[in-house]
Amino acid sequence: MIRNLLTALAIVSSSIAFSQVQKVPMIEHFTQASCMVCTSQNPILKNTLDAYVANGGDYVKVAHQVSW
Repeated sequence: MIRNLLTALAIVSSSIAFSQVQKVPMIEHFTQASCMVCTSQNPILKNTLDAYVANGGDYVKVAHQVSW
């Protein structure tokens, strides 16, 4: 009985501790030099992310330069 209570208390306290971590969106950006769609969409993505940061947001961006 006490063991179950201690286990439940440990689970609740650890979930409270993890809920305090700030979540930051991660953007994966795939692009290629000869991709016409990429050429037209890259400026739109940049403007969107710049506006997000200007409004106090933060993000992590991982860019992949692929070869097709």
